[in-house]
Amino acid sequence: DIDKLIFELKKLIPPYQARNDDNFNICIKTQNFDEDIDLIISPFPFFEIYDYRIHGEVKETGEAILYYENQRKSSEIETIIESLSPTKCGKIKLDIRVYDRDKTAIESLIGRGLKDEQTGKYLTNLQTRQLLNDFNGIGVYRNGFRIRPLGDPENDWLELNKRRVQTPSLRIGSNQTIGYVQIESEEISDLHEQSARDGLKKTDSYYGLISITQEVLSLLEQRRFIYRRKIDSKIKNKSVNNKLSSVSDYTSLS
Repeated sequence: DIDKLIFELKKLIPPYQARNDDNFNICIKTQNFDEDIDLIISPFPFFEIYDYRIHGEVKETGEAILYYENQRKSSEIETIIESLSPTKCGKIKLDIRVYDRDKTAIESLIGRGLKDEQTGKYLTNLQTRQLLNDFNGIGVYRNGFRIRPLGDPENDWLELNKRRVQTPSLRIGSNQTIGYVQIESEEISDLHEQSARDGLKKTDSYYGLISITQEVLSLLEQRRFIYRRKIDSKIKNKSVNNKLSSVSDYTSLS
């Protein structure tokens, strides 16, 4: 029961909160148990363990310096220097993690150390999928504060799911992402919050933010697609070779 309580409490903390100093902390203490607990709940290490990542900065002119990683492949970091479209919303900084959700990818994610560091137990496949359902989304931040509801799991402000319907093998869905986009002040970005604090006003600058973020994600999607195609090809070749080997195996006839 204590382990279950800790697991549920950890779900309340965003994966990227550990990067900040001024946080709302959750503590848990027990008394008169076989083994008493006195600890600060830390988030699950989703921000450290992922399949793909793209992060960096895009200037207002569209000049971008980005960094791409594929943890499933290696620890190498690729530097991407691109001339994208003008942002229409000032300079932005991004840090987006992407996760494959098939069985093999989930097992790989867990194998790379996705566990509860306080209990030392690895997460199960089901727990990992549940956490991705709870934490997914790309938030928009200004001065350290998130502009809600952008980034909530049910708020697909980037229309990733709509894009994925067209080319599912290439595009990623909103439930595969965890990350954030940092924007500048209202005066510089022309991104104004709605009076009801319900997201950003739907202006040219807002649609520019959507467009430039999608362009950055496309750079990741293209590289992910090439990698996954190679992996699928190897798996298919291995499967075909295994079948051919079984067909040409005459030991049972001897």
